Amino acid sequence: MHAYRFLRGYMSINLDYLSAFVEVYESGSFAQAASSSKRHASTFSRKISALEDDLGFELFVRHSRSLEPTVQAKALYDHAKGFLTEANLFEGKVDSIYQGHPGETIIMIDTAVVGLGVMDAIGDLMKEMPALKVTLKTGDTESVRDALSKNKADMAFALSTFSMPADINSFRFMDFEFVRVATENYLKQHNYQPGKPITPSTVRGMTQVIMSPLRRLGVESQVYSHRIVNADSFHIALALAKQGAGWCNVPKRLLTDEVESGSLTFFEVEDDFRLNWSVELMWPTEKVYDPIRERIIDKLQ
Repeated sequence: MHAYRFLRGYMSINLDYLSAFVEVYESGSFAQAASSSKRHASTFSRKISALEDDLGFELFVRHSRSLEPTVQAKALYDHAKGFLTEANLFEGKVDSIYQGHPGETIIMIDTAVVGLGVMDAIGDLMKEMPALKVTLKTGDTESVRDALSKNKADMAFALSTFSMPADINSFRFMDFEFVRVATENYLKQHNYQPGKPITPSTVRGMTQVIMSPLRRLGVESQVYSHRIVNADSFHIALALAKQGAGWCNVPKRLLTDEVESGSLTFFEVEDDFRLNWSVELMWPTEKVYDPIRERIIDKLQ
């Protein structure tokens, strides 16, 4: 934090001194504060003494190995910490202005990708830029792309498709593997033998839960069966599969609990291929430069 000074009447408070006060108050001694921040204890001692001179009263009673906060220090601590938080937010807002960004962004999230690391990326962004005002909206794959085309969002995380409209650009966020799952009881109804692949003719007669948004966008490679149930998220598809209503293709990384508990079973189909897919970070083509988006991309590369 820069050593700005807070002016009020005759009083001038150095924020660097105020930060030292909070660190020392929380750690209990100059030595502990120095150890936590990898600075010298004398640095903290000097700053606290300077702050006490500015304020006109003592903040700590000095003992040989520790410090005891005075009544005045206890009264000021919560306010000092809150003031420093606001100062950090103010500095973040100033930085965003220098970078040519208004300090707020709207991010659309495809409901199909919520459990695929997207929220981790957004959470990291918010921790790195606490002054950023973030609005999150959700929808299926089709509605997310529609929102970008109509400039109702600055960026979006969504499932990739074989084609992309000219008014949308994208960056591959992550790849994941699809696996086929169903309950063991459901598979046994179709003569499944553990460890052996199911024949194509058998799987065509089974009920499959598919991602309807992808199918509306022309992705037919996910469809195997003649009997189809449409769902707009992987979580709905998984819930139906766990009820024994059919089988589904879902990202493997979503299945840790289900497979460990035995509620769902992996299976393969004869002469078939492994299906891999990806999540894309998308944005309107006309938004040529966005420092928030660029920061996300930089962290992924």
